[in-house]
Amino acid sequence: MERIEYLDQAKGFAIFLMVFAHAIAWNFTDWQSVCIYSQGQSTSEIFGGLIWNIVYSFHMPLFFLIAGYFTPPPYEISTKKYLIKRTRRLLIPYIASGIICFVVRGHFGYWFFLSLWQLSVVGCLFVKINQFINKNRMLSIDLVLMLLMYVVLNRSLSNIEGDYMKFVSYIPPYIFGIILARHQKLYDTIFLPIIYTLCCMFFILLILSKYSVLPIPTVIEEILNKCRLYGLPVLGSIITISLFRNISNNKYCKVFNYLGKRTSEIYILHILFVIQIPEIGSFILQQNPITCITLQLVVFSQLSVIAILLSIMLSIPLRNSHLFNKYLFGY
Repeated sequence: MERIEYLDQAKGFAIFLMVFAHAIAWNFTDWQSVCIYSQGQSTSEIFGGLIWNIVYSFHMPLFFLIAGYFTPPPYEISTKKYLIKRTRRLLIPYIASGIICFVVRGHFGYWFFLSLWQLSVVGCLFVKINQFINKNRMLSIDLVLMLLMYVVLNRSLSNIEGDYMKFVSYIPPYIFGIILARHQKLYDTIFLPIIYTLCCMFFILLILSKYSVLPIPTVIEEILNKCRLYGLPVLGSIITISLFRNISNNKYCKVFNYLGKRTSEIYILHILFVIQIPEIGSFILQQNPITCITLQLVVFSQLSVIAILLSIMLSIPLRNSHLFNKYLFGY
């Protein structure tokens, strides 16, 4: 399938957000106490983790949704060839880059590659089943099948822990990406015209579900949590894609277009270059809410740009090496 410029730009923005969120968390002495919202947090901790929570509500689902969009239909490539290609592109780098992560941070990381490979298998299954039961391309059947696959896999794999289970929570955005490609005209007529309304819905839902100030009934709270878990990822992804589609010709978007074509390299190598100075995080948390948010945007954006540039610079000689290009980047 040919590259689509605004989707590359959305991927580039997502990889920037990933590095940005890591720069925030890794510069707090105890990042969980700040970034993971809980009752009893101080005002400084709430605002210290606000940007991180906004980013994490949708930036990884955005990757999976775009990947789902490019899942090829059976008539373009055989399932066997597609899965062999995805294994070479994802599982081999998962092992090689995981070793790097273990050396640098002490744990076998880069779960994204493993989850994306697993979702590639799920996506193929979805496409195959859909080919037989939904020949008329009815949106309602697509959505019901997506829900059934998620429920069945979630229930059957609920006893498995660790990275092997993470892919299940990303089934909705990944398959929604497949559905989006199948119903492009519907996307054009529904999502694009009401993009600013969707933006408002996103932030209202985020605040209501994550930062409840007033006591609310348990039933309402459970509904809001479900909306946060399943609605925010897809909604945030749709908003991002729609915005880049509208401004894709802007010269500044070309930067994200470049980053979108190098997401694997940045994802693997940025861990080596994100500057970590806990004193920065402590200083930011001591400021008033407006200053706290402003400093995070300015300081951590700069740290992210540095890490991304160094990652790209290092990737150039590594890409020229057949060994690294094949086993680390999967090309």
